Amino acid sequence: MYLLANLMTRVVGFLAIPFYSRFLSPAEYGLIELVELSTQTIAIALGLQAIGTALTRLYHDETSEAGQRTVASTCVLTSLGLSLVVTIVACMGAEALSGAMFHTTQYTRLLQAAFVAMFFANIAEISLVWERMQSNARLYLIYTVISTCALLSLNILFIGVLGFGVWGFVCSKLIVTGISCVYLMARFGRTVGWRFRPSHLPELARFGAPLVLSGLSYFAIHSSDRFFLSAPELLADLGRYSLAYRFAFLVSMLVGDSFSKSWGATLYQYTDEAGWQARFARVASYFAFVLFTAGVGVVLFGPDLLRLMVPADFLPPPLILPILIAAYVAREIGDFFRSLMLINKRSGLVGRVALGSALFNLGANALLIPTYGIMGAAAATLVTWFVYMLVCWWLSQLEHRLPVSAWAFVRIALLAAAICIVASAMRLHGILPQLVLDAVWTTLFIGLAASLF
Repeated sequence: MYLLANLMTRVVGFLAIPFYSRFLSPAEYGLIELVELSTQTIAIALGLQAIGTALTRLYHDETSEAGQRTVASTCVLTSLGLSLVVTIVACMGAEALSGAMFHTTQYTRLLQAAFVAMFFANIAEISLVWERMQSNARLYLIYTVISTCALLSLNILFIGVLGFGVWGFVCSKLIVTGISCVYLMARFGRTVGWRFRPSHLPELARFGAPLVLSGLSYFAIHSSDRFFLSAPELLADLGRYSLAYRFAFLVSMLVGDSFSKSWGATLYQYTDEAGWQARFARVASYFAFVLFTAGVGVVLFGPDLLRLMVPADFLPPPLILPILIAAYVAREIGDFFRSLMLINKRSGLVGRVALGSALFNLGANALLIPTYGIMGAAAATLVTWFVYMLVCWWLSQLEHRLPVSAWAFVRIALLAAAICIVASAMRLHGILPQLVLDAVWTTLFIGLAASLF
């Protein structure tokens, strides 16, 4: 059900790309990207998203239902208060931020509206963490379908009909997140109640503080290349790069995120069982198989779908998509092994690994982007996530010794690369024959990978 919810979001998002490319310029598309990045950076930097991760871990330390509900309520109320303070401060500093990012203050009101939407979105997200912990996947699916359709409808109205441009995107998000926040908070209050226990705050701070660092670091890796590409003369390239990123990020959104929404909220309850390491190793194998299958599918189908969906001036360079997909396959495998470090509450170690990866990425961006532009940004992302994956694998294995074979992962990676290279060299004329051939190549990969992995 989490996969269906994410698929719904992605499908609607991609169906909207032709609409955005008609009513927005590449520069406006890049501007939306920067506004989104600004709000997310502030939310992560100040710990608004780390609270949800802390909730999933600390909840399982409580043995009674009442204690678990108190932990949940304390985390949600803490998130509410912190989000309110952060939003007020961010709105006060919006003019300075607009000047620093865009070299003009004309986007101050736009940023302020985006920060208010950020507040609503953060409260809705912490409420959804609780729903996932209770395995309420059906509610999550219904919520996603309704909110996604509402957001698309409002975007069509504000951007396509009323001609609001970038403001239409922000207003749509503000309305949808506001209504979602009110509904989810009311539901949480009815099912859990409001119990704030200050004694939980020290443990929440100890476990959550390093996760603030790691969340900001992950976000820096994901987004810092956009800031290197934010000069006015590069906004069009940024729009093309962001579009390629949307396709590459399908691997994370459809497979990684769908998996983590269930796994990340429930894995701790299995670690007291005998033989859990062997079970987790099997999960890792299945997860990697699906990741590589999705990666091959996006590499093969992505270029043709892009040509169908957007004008020629939106198309990114051909090699960017495979590079970014490989990067996010590595990132998701690394995240699986990173989650094992949180079993023993090694959030400090997770924070240090993430910070080191972010610093490495910033150096790679500074070295490669000035010379190679968006190709350098893609290469820096790939190298960073590959190093991150290796470090997380090594550290988690030092502590838990999962019986996983590194050679099995290498074999499936080499097979995926070989299929993609051969398929790229044997392309057909015409969209329909090529899509059929892409399906054949993907099926071949699935069959060979299943026998080899």
